[in-house]
Amino acid sequence: ISELMEQELGKVAESEPPPEALEATAQFDVLAALAKAEARPDALAGVVLRGRFRIEKKVGRGAQAHVYLARDQVLDRPVAIKVLNETLDDDKEALERFLREARMGARIHHPGCIAIFDFGQERDLTFIAMEYFEGRTLREVLERKRLRPAVALRIAHDIACSLGAVHASGIVHRDVKPGNIMV
Repeated sequence: ISELMEQELGKVAESEPPPEALEATAQFDVLAALAKAEARPDALAGVVLRGRFRIEKKVGRGAQAHVYLARDQVLDRPVAIKVLNETLDDDKEALERFLREARMGARIHHPGCIAIFDFGQERDLTFIAMEYFEGRTLREVLERKRLRPAVALRIAHDIACSLGAVHASGIVHRDVKPGNIMV
């Protein structure tokens, strides 16, 4: 993000997960935990996937998946884990779309696009491990305030460049909207 955008948007304070969430063991019913995820956003805290991605807390939710902040314990870096909603686990088409999303995303290499690290099915979870980007969605920013023209133009330029990389990889992004753009 350019200095101009940083000044305009400011920093978001990241709250620390409660200590008991970090101490949770990975030995519990994952599906039951997912069912409680709405009431308790840290329901999967402590679960380790692939022997390296330790889930810390839930950071987002979409129609088909929940997104969690995790820590790659091997490379000591934050990652995002996108977990397919358990209601879609038996939906063959949803699983194929999720895998296709991971494969297509893995083909894109651009600083404005999130990198895909892994795809897997483990512990009754279907997930994509990807680069974690700390920020807000463009939708959240626009709901809060009106952007100065120079900032709006910079964001539009960055979006166009990112979509150019997506299209150059042979992919048509069919869900471009402010809620899917991180700034």
